[in-house]
Amino acid sequence: MESRIRPTEKSGSQSPLSVDWRRAQHTLFGRYLSLQEQVQDTDVPSETWAEYARLVDVLLQLEDRLAGRAEEGAAVLTTAEMATKLNVTVKTLLEWKREGRIRPTFAKGKVLKWRLADAVGQ
Repeated sequence: MESRIRPTEKSGSQSPLSVDWRRAQHTLFGRYLSLQEQVQDTDVPSETWAEYARLVDVLLQLEDRLAGRAEEGAAVLTTAEMATKLNVTVKTLLEWKREGRIRPTFAKGKVLKWRLADAVGQ
């Protein structure tokens, strides 16, 4: 699955805080690209996967903040958290994913991230 993480485009008038958020996003995005190259290898240390997963969380949350999507359904969830929200087991959620009934917001190697709003909207 292709990554849905992209640097957010600049809008017309920006507050100093939004400019700082965008700078942070671009800095983090650079690290994300570096880690994405590293996780292409077959022998990736678990620490690299952990940093990659944390960075994906941060970038997705930052993307939501910059796009004004900070509502409840936009929260980035782990597979276990998503299964709990849907009142199903992790196994069932992953079966639904395999069947194409539900798609994660982000999927790369071992990293799956979900948004309830994405799942409910399908």
